[in-house]
Amino acid sequence: MLAETAYQVIEALNEREKSRLYAMLGVQSELMNKTKTSNKKKKILSDAQAVEYLLRKFKKCSYK
Repeated sequence: MLAETAYQVIEALNEREKSRLYAMLGVQSELMNKTKTSNKKKKILSDAQAVEYLLRKFKKCSYK
């Protein structure tokens, strides 16, 4: 079997079967790494910080 053939077979698998295959091979998939980094939580501003931010923005855009 050629590597190209194996690659085509792996690409044809659904995500669940790909993850099972990667687990059997003992490797981490790129999809697993991407999902971990994409779940970062955004920093939440306090009420005071949000008010300060908005005031600064509106001062810059105020009519002259």
